Amino acid sequence: MQQLQTATNHGRTTLRTRKPDDAARAVQLLDFIPRMMCRLRNDVRAERGDLTVSQFRILARVSREPETASSLAENQGVSLSAMSRMVDTLARKGYLTRQAVASDRRRVLLHPTARGRSRFLAIQRLTQGRLADRIRLLPPASQRALADGLAVLGRLFP
Repeated sequence: MQQLQTATNHGRTTLRTRKPDDAARAVQLLDFIPRMMCRLRNDVRAERGDLTVSQFRILARVSREPETASSLAENQGVSLSAMSRMVDTLARKGYLTRQAVASDRRRVLLHPTARGRSRFLAIQRLTQGRLADRIRLLPPASQRALADGLAVLGRLFP
């Protein structure tokens, strides 16, 4: 067993023991997440029409709160020039607008248009519905276990 350091809420450091099961769960999680995301991406692809998955992700982010192209590029792991091209395309399609920040005119925030927000919400509803249909097929005990597991993941990744 391997020991690792973790900090407590009070600034003190304590040692905890890493168990072999921890590593196995980490492997399971890292194997599972890409498969789940692939299935969800396929659902989005089926519903998105004129949007690429990357463009849908951009709309999703700016629908939560306005963002800069550089923060979107960092989030999606693409170059700023690639993100600028995607943003230009979304703006030409009428899904995004650019707005300079009053306190710093060099900083430009991207906002969804009413059309962009509507398109994002429609795809989101369809995708969530498909996922809910899958969950509904689980027995009640598995649904409760899923809810418990999601709560744990929420604490691990706040």
